[in-house]
Amino acid sequence: MKKSILKKDDIDKFYQYVYFGDINNELDMAIKRAYRDFNRTLSGFANIENHKEIFNSAVKILNEEIIWLINSKISTQNEFDNWHKMTCDKLKKSFLNQKFHYGQAQKWINMTLKYYSMLKPQKVECVYEFFHVPIDRYIIHCTNYAFDCAWSKIDEYDKYLDFQKWFRNTYKGIPLDVEFRIWLNEVLHKNN
Repeated sequence: MKKSILKKDDIDKFYQYVYFGDINNELDMAIKRAYRDFNRTLSGFANIENHKEIFNSAVKILNEEIIWLINSKISTQNEFDNWHKMTCDKLKKSFLNQKFHYGQAQKWINMTLKYYSMLKPQKVECVYEFFHVPIDRYIIHCTNYAFDCAWSKIDEYDKYLDFQKWFRNTYKGIPLDVEFRIWLNEVLHKNN
């Protein structure tokens, strides 16, 4: 019987390509994959005449902000929270007249950081402990946290940040590590 000559690295690259696409720019892959996690909440965006320009502008902003974050000297949760709000504001502004909520911005930023931390953990290790938990229906269901609207429609940053503070106080450990396990457990439980 012949055994496979594939190594774990070969399999990892295969999964990366299947899930993320082009494997030559991990940050770009993470940004574009994270966009697919929330873009169904962008009502009518594809019908806007300049939607491609808006999208490309937002991708550029996110790329620049994450590169800045990785190279920054951020060393506190408060500094990261301020960076996060500023980046959400920039994304919201880039969508011009299209309705774009903090709920959508947080999902794009937080999922990008989550994916990038899986693809290039060494790049984000200096700020990983400060990353926010991506809010979605699974996390809301698992935590029984109550918002007065759908996660994608959250439009007050303070309401969003209240959840992040509550999560950090309720669950001990690095928030994204905790979320990773909670989210996976919820999805596996729901599908069984």
